[in-house]
Amino acid sequence: MDELTSLNTINTVEQLTNVINTELNRAAISFVRVGYLLKRARDEDILKDSGYPDIYVYANTKFGLDKSQVSRFININDRYSIGGYSEQLKEEYEGYGYSKLALMLTLPEEINEELSPDFSKRDINAIKSEYEAEQKISDLEVMMEEKPDGPDDFLAMVIKELNDEHPESATYLNTTMKMAEKLGINVEEQDIREAYIPEGTAAYFIRISGRGRYEIGMKESGIVIINMRDPADKTSMTWEEFKGRLMKDMEVREFPEEEKKPERRNNDKVKPAKPKENKYVEEVKKYHEQEEVAPVQPERIPEEDTEIIPANAETIPAGQCMDNAPQNVREVEGNIQENTGAAGVEETATVNEVPKAAGVEETATVNEVPKAAGAEETGTELTTGQREVLDWLDLIRRKVVPEDGSRPDWVSVRDELKTMERYVSQFTI
Repeated sequence: MDELTSLNTINTVEQLTNVINTELNRAAISFVRVGYLLKRARDEDILKDSGYPDIYVYANTKFGLDKSQVSRFININDRYSIGGYSEQLKEEYEGYGYSKLALMLTLPEEINEELSPDFSKRDINAIKSEYEAEQKISDLEVMMEEKPDGPDDFLAMVIKELNDEHPESATYLNTTMKMAEKLGINVEEQDIREAYIPEGTAAYFIRISGRGRYEIGMKESGIVIINMRDPADKTSMTWEEFKGRLMKDMEVREFPEEEKKPERRNNDKVKPAKPKENKYVEEVKKYHEQEEVAPVQPERIPEEDTEIIPANAETIPAGQCMDNAPQNVREVEGNIQENTGAAGVEETATVNEVPKAAGVEETATVNEVPKAAGAEETGTELTTGQREVLDWLDLIRRKVVPEDGSRPDWVSVRDELKTMERYVSQFTI
C-alpha cells in the first residue's frame, strides 16, 4: 500500500497507534505527519469506542506525550503543512527539523520567511531573544530616545549602524580593499559577501535610537531589513545597492592601522544588537527609586596589634642578623655579588643600553634586527612583499597549531590561503 495514501485509510485505534509509532522514529519531517494524524484523531471518529476520551489522554497513554507536546505537533501542522491541514511539509520549511520548527512557532511568519535550514537552533533562539527584547520596550520609550547622529536616509542609517555595532565585517572588508588597491583591481560584490556572510547566510541585529531594533537578514540572493517592532515592515536591497551605499560609508570610516588580515569571526550566524542606554528609562527608574538608609552601625574600636613572643625566645639585635646567619647563606650572598659583576652590566644601565651590551647597535633599524640575529643569511634585505608573506605564513601557522592548545581553525586557514593566493599572484611572472 502506498505510504502517502495509507494515512487516509486508518480506521482503527490499532492502525493509528502503529502508524504514529513509526512516524515518531522516522526523520524529522515526520512531525508534520504526526500532527496531521493527531488532528484527524481529534476531528474524526477514530477514537470512538476506544476508551480514550480525547487525543491528549490517548497520546499520553500510548506515547508518553503530554498535552503541550500534542498541541505543538498540531500547531506545527497548522503552520507548516501545505494548506494547513495535510501530511506534507511546505517546501520552504524542508530541512529544519522538529526542534527548530517548534521554536519558530514563537516567531512571526515574516521573520521565519527570512531564515534558512543553515541556521542552528541556537541561532534561531538568539533571534527569538532579540524579538522578545524589542517587544518589551514601549512605543513611548522609543519616542523619548535621542535621535542618532548621521545620515537621514534610512538605508544609509542602517548601514552606518551595522558597521558601528559589528565593526569586524567592515574591518575585514577594509583589508580586502587595501589588498585590491595594491593589485590594481576593483572590489567586487563577492568580496563584500565574503566579509559579511562568510558562511553564506547571516542575521545582523542593530538598534537605531528613536526607531528600535532591526534585523538585517543576508543571503546570497539579497538583503532584507525587518522592523522588530512590526515584522511586516520589510525593506529589501540587492547586493549591488548595498555595495553602493556601503562604499560611501567606508570612505568616511576610520580603521586602525594594521597590516595583518583580521581573524575571521566565529560561526554564529546571528549577530546581536549592541546594547544602548535608554536615558528615558533610566530617568524613570531614578524617579521611582528611594534611597535606602543603612542602619547606624556601632563604632568599632580598633584592637591593638600585639606580638606574642615565647618566654624562652632569644632576641637578636638587627645589626647582628647577618653575622649570626649560617655560613652557607653568607657564601651564597657573596657568589651573587661576584656573578653580577662578572656579567659586565653596569648597575646604572638604562633600557636602551641593554641591546647595545648584547651586541646590537642603538641605531639598528627594524629591518636590520633580523639580519643581526642571523635570519637573513644571504645578507640581502627583504622586500615589503616578502615580509608580508612571511608574516602571513606565521599567522597561518598559529591558526593550524594554536598556542592555547585548541583545535585548528581550518575555516580561517582556508580563507587566509585564498586571500593570500590573490595577493601573491601579483608577483607571478
